Amino acid sequence: MTRARRPAALLLALLLLAPGCNRSPQAHPLGNRLPVGVSELYFTADVEPADAGAVAAVLKKEKLFGDRPVTAQVRYLNRRYEVRVVVRAGAESSIHPRAWRAIGEAVSRDCFRGSPVDVHLCDEQMATLRVIPFEPVRPDLPVRVTLRRSAGGGSLVAQYRNESARTLSVAVTVRNPTTGASRSTAVVLAPRGVTEHGWAEGWPYRSGDTIAVAHADYETLEVAVP
Repeated sequence: MTRARRPAALLLALLLLAPGCNRSPQAHPLGNRLPVGVSELYFTADVEPADAGAVAAVLKKEKLFGDRPVTAQVRYLNRRYEVRVVVRAGAESSIHPRAWRAIGEAVSRDCFRGSPVDVHLCDEQMATLRVIPFEPVRPDLPVRVTLRRSAGGGSLVAQYRNESARTLSVAVTVRNPTTGASRSTAVVLAPRGVTEHGWAEGWPYRSGDTIAVAHADYETLEVAVP
């Protein structure tokens, strides 16, 4: 089995590298400039220099700042902090937002005493392409989803395996990405058990559908029906 690339490596592959870091102090429309190795962090007047330094340390710890030059900004706007990162064109939709949420959570926790920190993925002019709203990262949902053919063979039956020792009431949403049609239902999963759901319940799972399994205590699990 091919090992998945680490989220930090995926993020770095999507960043637009800074053209170079001029270390001489100068006024800049993005704010004060803080060199961080080969990268740069700008911070606006409503962010304290000490807090900007703490943000830079977190971005370095989270591997956003490393051996390749990256441009980022931290600012406070409308009572929320923003970490703004320049990414390659089209990269704003190329990685699951969980990796960016983890950065927002780390900056919130380590720099701003738990205040919300949204992550903005930006173009070269630091204009927002996509916003990743602040949301703490939750544990992975302890559920595995497999599918089998229905008795008649005309559709698929989903098998939800609860790998935890607690009963889980999950919200299951099945979506057809072609038509955009979706529907949701609640499914109760017994501890260490397998619950089947499909044709008998009037839910014909079909190839190409996407399944989202949600629980308030865990990250939403998303599965593509083969």
